[in-house]
Amino acid sequence: MIPSDHFVRFYNEVFKFLDERNALDAYYREISRHQEHHCLELFRTRGLRGMYEYWDHIRIEENCEMTLDLEPDRLVLTMLRCPSLS
Repeated sequence: MIPSDHFVRFYNEVFKFLDERNALDAYYREISRHQEHHCLELFRTRGLRGMYEYWDHIRIEENCEMTLDLEPDRLVLTMLRCPSLS
């Protein structure tokens, strides 16, 4: 696990490395494939409620200050403080 105070700098270097090799598209395709494994079924079966549950878990796990407002037709996520950037 990368400490939160190194996260942004580390990923900045990773993205530079991938961009220099024209590999960003492949990176994002792979991330998308992993996300399908982790949350797509939850989103399909529970819709916005499933998205709320997923992001609420992330909020707690990552110790970030954010609000999640679930409305009948939308989910609004507002990041108030990100531990990676603070």
